[in-house]
Amino acid sequence: MRVIKTCTQDDLMAELFGPIQEASRKHYVLDLDPRTRWCELSELRLTSLLIDYKPVGINREFNMIAIVDRMNRIYDDEPRQSEVFLDDNLKGQFNNQLTNLATGQDVTRVTFPPKYTVRPSMDMTRAKLDTWYGMACCEENESVPVEFHDLADFELPEELRMAVREREEQEKKERQNSEQPLKNGREKRQKKEKDPISNTPSSVRKRKVTTTPDE
Repeated sequence: MRVIKTCTQDDLMAELFGPIQEASRKHYVLDLDPRTRWCELSELRLTSLLIDYKPVGINREFNMIAIVDRMNRIYDDEPRQSEVFLDDNLKGQFNNQLTNLATGQDVTRVTFPPKYTVRPSMDMTRAKLDTWYGMACCEENESVPVEFHDLADFELPEELRMAVREREEQEKKERQNSEQPLKNGREKRQKKEKDPISNTPSSVRKRKVTTTPDE
């Protein structure tokens, strides 16, 4: 049995191209912010930082700050293997900076943006590590130096915690300002799509003609 379905041209266009137009109006593909999505390269960067900065023990708070900081930027004195986290157009500059520092030249210290898109905050990094290792269990199994007679939890001073939060807010504002021109252009395009007059070719538009009776 054959079923024949009749529909208008507008219904057909909406069924075929509606999902595509809806996706184009979103700020990110599938409405997923790439700055909050971990990838294999960013996870590799995180695991490599755990070698030097242990996120458990008496120095865990200081090491977590170092991990978050180095997840968001590549320093010019890191091992040469860190170039894997950089774009190709930055690898040459990174290697030249390492050579200049090794030869004792007086150069300006710089940092490089990583190639991956995620820019993890302190909470994102803690959640990721807890998913991998179960940080509460790791902390319980961590040995305490014999010099510490009394065992107590340590937290960073409020001044330092506020400084970290202010830095994250500042970086967030800078990213939002850099994305504002793109958002404005997209809003203008959406407004133009919704305006039936602007989308109608001038040759098709009807013009009102005023006639006068013959005398």
